[in-house]
This record gives sequence, structure tokens and C-alpha cells, in this order.
Amino acid sequence: MRQGELDPELIAALERLAGELAECAQPWWLIGSAAAALHGAREVVVGDIDLFVHRCDAGAILARRGMVREPGIADARFRSDIFASWNEEGYRVELFAGFCLRSAGAGGSCCRKLGRRWR
Repeated sequence: MRQGELDPELIAALERLAGELAECAQPWWLIGSAAAALHGAREVVVGDIDLFVHRCDAGAILARRGMVREPGIADARFRSDIFASWNEEGYRVELFAGFCLRSAGAGGSCCRKLGRRWR
């Protein structure tokens, strides 16, 4: 594989996920290193595939996969209402729903919900 080319396994994983994400009722986002690689960033090592989805879509995706819906785990920087992970074509997929970014104020206890325009 030459520099700037996408790993064939990453392409296969993203194509497979794209089929599932097409069923989403609300907008979704691919972020992190996988998104950077798709946008042509060079010298990016894709460690995993990070997806933000709406809560209703997370439930549907997990149900189709036969996975149990569990609450997310809080981190010093963020938390999510729903978090799930699985392997897809050799890549770890991390799905977040109800994602909240902690603010610097109030000792980091406040969160700003992302995707507030969702209804």
C-alpha cells in the first residue's frame, strides 16, 4: 500500500457500515482518524472507526447486530448515553450516542450535548 492509499480492510469496513448507516433516521458522523483518512490526510494511522449517531439510531443498529444497549462510560473529557464497540474487518468500531463534551467550567462537571438540533 502506498502513502495516501486507504487500507483495503478499512474500505471494506466502511462500506459495510455505510449500508447500516443508510438506515439511520437522523444524521450521523464519522470522526477521528478514519474520517481524516477518508478526507485524504496523509500519514494518518487509523486505529479505530468512531461513529456518532442519534440515540434512536443507536438502538436500531445494536438491535440489528444482536447487541445489548448499555449506558456509556464517562471520561474526563466526554461521556455518552450509549456506547458500543465491535470489530469490523479488523477495525474496532466505537459507536457513541447522546455524546456530551465536558466544559472547562464548573470543574468539568457540565456537559455540552452535541447535535442539539436533533428532534
